Amino acid sequence: MKIHDIIVLDDAVDKDIADYFSKECFSDTFPWYVNRDTKIDTDYDINKISAFGNKYSFTTTQLIHGVYYHNEDPQIRSSIHGKVLILMKQALSRATNNTFDPVIIRAKINFLLNNTKSNYKKYNTPHVDNLFENSYSGIYYVNDSDGDTIIFNEKCDSKFDTNNLTVKKRITPRKNRFVLFDGDYYHTSCNPIHNETRIVINLNMANKNE
Repeated sequence: MKIHDIIVLDDAVDKDIADYFSKECFSDTFPWYVNRDTKIDTDYDINKISAFGNKYSFTTTQLIHGVYYHNEDPQIRSSIHGKVLILMKQALSRATNNTFDPVIIRAKINFLLNNTKSNYKKYNTPHVDNLFENSYSGIYYVNDSDGDTIIFNEKCDSKFDTNNLTVKKRITPRKNRFVLFDGDYYHTSCNPIHNETRIVINLNMANKNE
């Protein structure tokens, strides 16, 4: 049984770490790769699918920087892998009062740009990051922006109407803010409307203490 549901923490890591990522990720030498936000499942049995579209969602182009992939070779994809691990451990320690001993599944950095298709009612593809049991998702916000993270009440082990998702929580990006939540919740990002850029570090983990 998971001991954490949703935690939102400001001042998640030391200022020097927060400043490092806000500088590094906007550097003109930092490598980014073009991708889609999320690949939609073609199997529409809603029980245990990882991603789906609905009347409020759209897919968008994003830039990604892969850091670590547990089930792929090579696992480590980035020269800043060590820095990301430091950030993850510090944010988790502060958010959970040292009750989270992480096993990392995946880490990557996502870069969304202003998109004219977006508005407050629209969002990107609802999804879960993986179908591992007992996993958590963590999102660290590198910069101040709009483009909320939306966490829905619906989970991947339940049946529901994909066009009538209910919002459990919306989190607005703020530099050095961290959100940790049960990885079974469907969730999604929104493109910024008023800001140009939205950069997050996306972490998927299990907790050795559970």
